[in-house]
Amino acid sequence: KMMGNNATIANLKAVVTEYWGIELTDEQVDKIIHYSKNYSGKYSSSPAIPIPLHYALSRVVSEEHTIVGWSTHGHTGGNVPFWVYGLDLPSGLISNSDVGKIAKNVVGGEMLDDCLYIDLDKTHLSWSVNLSDVKNEHAIVEGFKFPLNSDHFFANNVRQKTLPGITVYASITGKLYISSQAIEQVMSLKKHNRMLLRGSNTQ
Repeated sequence: KMMGNNATIANLKAVVTEYWGIELTDEQVDKIIHYSKNYSGKYSSSPAIPIPLHYALSRVVSEEHTIVGWSTHGHTGGNVPFWVYGLDLPSGLISNSDVGKIAKNVVGGEMLDDCLYIDLDKTHLSWSVNLSDVKNEHAIVEGFKFPLNSDHFFANNVRQKTLPGITVYASITGKLYISSQAIEQVMSLKKHNRMLLRGSNTQ
């Protein structure tokens, strides 16, 4: 994001130095810039999908400046390093599912459940989930479209302002969760639409 579309040797070196504190050589930067072209066929999850610049950056920097290695550009079952500072947290081996629980307790505990993740089955709102298109998985809540795992929704095909949480669908339990602010916005828009409809009917 910091580089934008300006992936030059000078800019890449400057950004990595400023934000990571790592001095890259010209050879390393050249390898990063040309990594997608040279290695997509070998490492990409699909030969038709080129490896993006940030993947190339992480791989080259890891190989040259850390002791971290990568077997693929996707998920594996191997352990990964996890650093935390300023907090008294457990050390050793931590289950990935426990990381979210630890973060939750640090930033607000149960208050997050009351704010960010409202079980819609416990509300009066009607909803459904459409998983037929993997690139367009979404929920329909009272007629409004909520893209899954996103922090916004659409009303009449117009994107509404960013929400404080994301829309979560738990396929195993069949539960849908959205933030309390999202619910408030849905109710406000429904009320506005009813007023418009009432006004048009009186004319």
